[in-house]
Amino acid sequence: MDDIKNFITGTCIGVLIGAIIICVAKGLNSCINKQIKKDNTTIEKTNYSNDSLRIELKHIDKDKNEKIIEVKGLNNDSTYKLFKRLIAE
Repeated sequence: MDDIKNFITGTCIGVLIGAIIICVAKGLNSCINKQIKKDNTTIEKTNYSNDSLRIELKHIDKDKNEKIIEVKGLNNDSTYKLFKRLIAE
């Protein structure tokens, strides 16, 4: 009888410890998943910001290249006109 009682007690303790381990593992997994989702959201926002900055930089480069072409084509009269326009701005 004592052997059966010890077996049942040991089994209950084992099941209880197993349940505690499973609960702790699920809790940790939940925290890790929340952190991963948060990190993914941050990465997506950063990627969007980087993309918009790249587009803006391409636009600025295009404007710069147009100005360079405009300046390369200047003669004395157009240089004077450009100088007056820059002063007016």
